[in-house]
Amino acid sequence: MEMSVERSDFAFQSDEAITALFCLSGKALWFFTALDFHIAHHIVFAFGKPDASPKSFSQEELEKCLEKEFKKTLGPLLEKFRECCPIPSDIDEKLDLHLKNRNWLCHRFYREAHLSLYEPSKLQGLFEKLEAMNRNVQDLIAVMDAMFEKWREAKGITPETMHKENRKVIEQLKQSDQSG
Repeated sequence: MEMSVERSDFAFQSDEAITALFCLSGKALWFFTALDFHIAHHIVFAFGKPDASPKSFSQEELEKCLEKEFKKTLGPLLEKFRECCPIPSDIDEKLDLHLKNRNWLCHRFYREAHLSLYEPSKLQGLFEKLEAMNRNVQDLIAVMDAMFEKWREAKGITPETMHKENRKVIEQLKQSDQSG
């Protein structure tokens, strides 16, 4: 017995709805990985060495430390972050929710959400869930930025110095990409 699914079976009747679903889920993945990136950088720059400051790392040492953190999945990355940094309980709860949402999107999204494509109310609920995930992770990124700024200020590193160091790293990366 052959099953066939007609487009009219879906809650979305246009390409715009499926494009919106892909855009929202892609945006969530983008911001989830951006937060992972922020956490890894925070671990390396703020806690990578006792005298942590961007100038205390050689370029090679910095790249090795970052690569080590980038290889971790979010759970172990959060464990390391919690070891390095006292985290207020409300932020810690948001990080736990972030991990739960990220794991849902990466591992259970299709399995648990594909039937939402057949009912308009469920599809709308899925859109709302993805939009909420996007807002939550963007809020966490802002929190991470604020934490990093406090660390930077405590170390006496001016925004100008940080910007110059970041530009050097970016230029070095561009040069290595062009030569390799």
